[in-house]
Amino acid sequence: MKGIGRICIVGGGPAGVAALKYLLAEQRFRHVVAYEQRATVGGVWNYSPETDGEVPLPVPSTDPHVPLDTPRWKDGARDPFNRSPRKIPEFQSPLYERLEGKDVDVSEIRVTSLTCKLANLPKMLMQHSDAPFGAGVQLFPEHETITSYLDRYAEDVRHLITFETQVTHIERVPYDEHSIWRVSTRNIRTNSSNVGDYDAVLITSGHYSVPFIPSIDGISHWNSRYPSVISHSKLFRKPEAFRGKKVVVVGWGPSGSDIGAQIGEYCDTLLVSVRRDADLPNLPSNALQIPEIETFLQHDEDRARAVRCKDGSILTDIDSVLFCTGYLYSYPFLSNRISPHLIGKGDRVEHVYQHIFYTQAPSLAFLTLPWNIVPFPVAEVQAATVARLWAGRLQMPNRFVIEEWERKGNEERGTGKNFHKLAPPADVSYVNELWAWCNTANREFDIDGSHKTGKVPPHWGPKEKWMRVNVPAFKAAFLRAGQGRKHIKTLSELGFHFPGDDTVDERI
Repeated sequence: MKGIGRICIVGGGPAGVAALKYLLAEQRFRHVVAYEQRATVGGVWNYSPETDGEVPLPVPSTDPHVPLDTPRWKDGARDPFNRSPRKIPEFQSPLYERLEGKDVDVSEIRVTSLTCKLANLPKMLMQHSDAPFGAGVQLFPEHETITSYLDRYAEDVRHLITFETQVTHIERVPYDEHSIWRVSTRNIRTNSSNVGDYDAVLITSGHYSVPFIPSIDGISHWNSRYPSVISHSKLFRKPEAFRGKKVVVVGWGPSGSDIGAQIGEYCDTLLVSVRRDADLPNLPSNALQIPEIETFLQHDEDRARAVRCKDGSILTDIDSVLFCTGYLYSYPFLSNRISPHLIGKGDRVEHVYQHIFYTQAPSLAFLTLPWNIVPFPVAEVQAATVARLWAGRLQMPNRFVIEEWERKGNEERGTGKNFHKLAPPADVSYVNELWAWCNTANREFDIDGSHKTGKVPPHWGPKEKWMRVNVPAFKAAFLRAGQGRKHIKTLSELGFHFPGDDTVDERI
């Protein structure tokens, strides 16, 4: 693509910071800016400790076309010359508390029973390709370590991020013989607005904002009758809140199994509702698997807080229903005049090639739409692809190639939310496929023969693939170490060795 000089990035989290670095490395663009609604980099790793019922939760929650998030203002660091601390905007994060001090039965350890402010990935996989965590960091880093790491990683591009600013509207408008993107923003502290025109827009704001709660018969009335009984994993913080309760966890994916394991240590009864009758991994010994909920029953004299399952069984006196059912893709700032529409039901983003480029206008792109991935390396290789294509060093394939890619994805993963699912080793293949595409870019050289432009993205070899597919085993062994895990820095210290590799260097 040619003629791109002004670029707007939506989001200043890990993906947005990576995008800035790769775009700048092309040395082709006149103006690059990122807008971030939070006061700091870090994205969802900016933990919001308590919800206190302040975050509204529609029940059901099936509409991706919702307003922008509203910040809660909390006290920040105190100004030494002012007795009143500066207020800091806080947005709800999906992170939740970690049971650091709780004793667990390591003979029946569950892969995620101590998290989630603990990374779910070992540091040598999670880290950016040019910024190792460091030899002194434990194998699965803690939340505070990750936020500090991301803050350091952003040091050289922080001046290009406009913080405490929301992108409120993006539309495509004609300009001379082509189209540009008109971006409206609002400073959430001063409420001042601004409008700017850009040749390209890169959306890196993630997809963990709008919870998905399915529309089940009777759920709306039930929620009105028993307010605060129904919740979502996004609002979960501490398992102690479920002490002595009868709890239904709906869904048993990564968040469901993790949260369910924590709640199981405190609640009286743990019921796990899933759609299909299958053996669930890491199911606590005190949990009972139940069928999918069919109806939330109205209150009567004989039963209260009751649901009917698809097998006809009725459960009563439920104290909490926690939906661990994921999130909707939602970009409320995208104009509904952008056609064809990118967001339908919210279970995926439509009309994107390689989970990145809007096929109708590749000057609009996304990072980290896929899920069940290793986010930082994926964001990097996607950013490298975007940077090279917008710099004119790569070209979009023809319509037939794009349509075939879409058809194959629909056939292999389905047309719904699983279209963006790249569970290992699919994410390994995806990283390497994009790396190979990047490697076909036209190259420019300085007089001495060195590369003049471009930043080299990550590539995963056999060892990285081995690590990726064995993450659950690594995590289980790490947690079995109990409090001693703080001293575990490498896989070899856990007893894992890549076959045929006698080296001790684990890219730490």
